[in-house]
Amino acid sequence: MNWKDVDTTNCGIAACADLFGDRWALLILRDVFAGVTRFGDLQRHTGASTAVLADRLRRLVGAGILRETAYREGRARSRSAYQPTEKGLGLVPVIVALAEYGYAFLMSPEQRIVSYLDARTGERVRTALVRGDGTEVAPGDLAFDVSPGALAPGYTAPTSRGAGRTRD
Repeated sequence: MNWKDVDTTNCGIAACADLFGDRWALLILRDVFAGVTRFGDLQRHTGASTAVLADRLRRLVGAGILRETAYREGRARSRSAYQPTEKGLGLVPVIVALAEYGYAFLMSPEQRIVSYLDARTGERVRTALVRGDGTEVAPGDLAFDVSPGALAPGYTAPTSRGAGRTRD
């Protein structure tokens, strides 16, 4: 199998890039997972404009990643807070992996602002590729099991011209 012959139209990475493909969505998820849940607090903490933050929150709520809840303090008008859904919590390993990659390869050790710990033991955690039996798999030992339908006859990988067309 040659990866260049795989129809990547229905790629999971592309689907995630469509939803989280900018810094704001990832920073919102980072903060919500860390307990920053109110719109105003998210805006101050991420630095996103009101319009950008509202748009990304709408997208994350619409995708079922976050749920919006209303709260009111005293007689003030109702405001929004955001909580991760079960679907959203599935992204915690992704956010931890991105953070750990950033600390390992893009920043110096003194720039680290957070480590991820097991709340029960205080031990540092890390993400890993793991088989069903729990055995760790090295990145170099990863193989791709491509669905038979993804090897469409005559498929041509998308380019800037004629993206997604097949050969006749």
